[in-house]
Amino acid sequence: MKQSQVFIFMVILLLVGLFSSSIYSADVIGVVTDTDTGLPIPNVVVKIIETGDSTMTDINGNYFIPNVIDGSQTMLVGVSNYSPLVFTRTIGSCCIGIRGNVNGDISDQIDIADLVFLVGFMFQNQATPPCMEEADINASGGITPIDISDLVAMVGYMFQGGASPSPCF
Repeated sequence: MKQSQVFIFMVILLLVGLFSSSIYSADVIGVVTDTDTGLPIPNVVVKIIETGDSTMTDINGNYFIPNVIDGSQTMLVGVSNYSPLVFTRTIGSCCIGIRGNVNGDISDQIDIADLVFLVGFMFQNQATPPCMEEADINASGGITPIDISDLVAMVGYMFQGGASPSPCF
């Protein structure tokens, strides 16, 4: 009887460890810069809307938010004299292998459907990619990680023998 109680206790401890390690994904880090000058912007508020976690950028525009919950999070970046920026960022790695499975199909193949999905998202206000990290083909990261350079990289890879999309980290 005592052995089974010890075993159940150990299983519960293991499950608690698994759940606690899977609830939080990673620290969110980044740099806020002026799009015109490329210079870092200090004292910018960076906030995750869903959790309320927030921080301010340092003198070099760097920010750090520890232990952010996995999943799609809405981030707000704001400072006086600039328009606030709201964007979605996937926290935790949903990227597999190399980037490019923009539509999130289970086969993890990069195909024309991914290109159509990316164009729809970028230019036609269609659905957000299920894994923003996959849509950031060139792994540029930053506040606006998906831009025209990702589309160019994907077209180059698919139709012109260009470089493979960046690996997932």
